[in-house]
Amino acid sequence: MRFYYLTLTLLLAFKLSAQTSDAIELSSEQKALVQSQGATGISSIIQESGISFTSSRDLEDFISEVISAQLSGSSSIDDIAKLTTETVIVVLNADIFENIDSNLAIEAFTSGISKGIIIAANDTNIDIAPAIETSSFSAIVAAVELISARNATEIEISEAIEAASSGSTAGAIEASVETSVDAVVAVEAAAAGSAAGAMYASSLPNKFATSGESIINSTIAVEASSSGSAEGAVEASILRSIDVADSVEAASSGSA
Repeated sequence: MRFYYLTLTLLLAFKLSAQTSDAIELSSEQKALVQSQGATGISSIIQESGISFTSSRDLEDFISEVISAQLSGSSSIDDIAKLTTETVIVVLNADIFENIDSNLAIEAFTSGISKGIIIAANDTNIDIAPAIETSSFSAIVAAVELISARNATEIEISEAIEAASSGSTAGAIEASVETSVDAVVAVEAAAAGSAAGAMYASSLPNKFATSGESIINSTIAVEASSSGSAEGAVEASILRSIDVADSVEAASSGSA
């Protein structure tokens, strides 16, 4: 069975690499591969196709596709946490970004996750609010663990948290407008998950420290999350022509 899927991936290998920056879309066969193998299938597509992203929108669209492909009406909160974490590890560890700033990549990644969940929820029985909150939490924790393992500074970790939080709320708004979902509910959930993820991340030990301090101060982490959530809400609201005040209020409420 493994040989079959690897062979299938090879046959599909050049489809993604040949796509233009505004046409990142998985084929039905690639979606089947992701559905059956999850992060392993995503890794296979990346490795065998030689895909690389030249814009953050490319990455955002790709993540939205692979997240929504893995979700169904029977997906639990634990499933969402697991697939979010595993996708973060596979994609952000891959050498597939061309001239994309690392924080911009993180922002595009979390935006894609929010979009993928809302798109999938629109066709299933998934409860959007807890799903978005869980994915936002898991994405921040996984991203912080990745960059802290590379001995990132507190400032770098803070910037990553801000970027991830911004992407989560922005993606929630964009997908909500596209699918006629209540954007306020989605934004509040995204901000709440990001804030909780930032707080949790601040409790992680600094592996490079000798005195046992955490990788980031909790106040700095939560402030970065709150700032990022508000920024994403403002930008996406303007882009989608919806009430900015309502979105910012929802982001603020979720971050509290």
